Amino acid sequence: MPHNWQRICCPVDFSACSRAALDQAVSLAFHTGAEIFLLHAMEPPVDTLVTASGTWTPGVLSQLEQDLTDELARWQQAALEAGADHVASEVIVSAHTLGAIVHYAIEHRCDAFVLGSHGAGNSTQVLGSVAAEVVRKAAVPVVVVNPPANLPG
Repeated sequence: MPHNWQRICCPVDFSACSRAALDQAVSLAFHTGAEIFLLHAMEPPVDTLVTASGTWTPGVLSQLEQDLTDELARWQQAALEAGADHVASEVIVSAHTLGAIVHYAIEHRCDAFVLGSHGAGNSTQVLGSVAAEVVRKAAVPVVVVNPPANLPG
């Protein structure tokens, strides 16, 4: 058991695999006393921000960010109700989501990652692209959680 972890970064994409990762992060936090930093990083959906005439749709990105923040707050509350003592949450919009995730963890002095092996996309690979890149780029331990047994892949 990693007794020295104080800050766990748990990036989620709202998939079932991410929920399993959050459950694992809560369990680790319960046993170590660590704080959980719950994070959702997304690329700006340019195709949904521009109308057919090529003009920007005002407020779409800010509404999307608010919807994601609201959903992340529900996940944060679930983690607190499951026994985590401290859970911070943040939505980040970045053209480089992997870089944003790693930078966030460094900025918040996280000493571990807990994330799902696969995101919302269906994959037959051993690891999803974000999980694989975090494993490669992280300077701290990474716990990769498999999808629940009742899910494919």
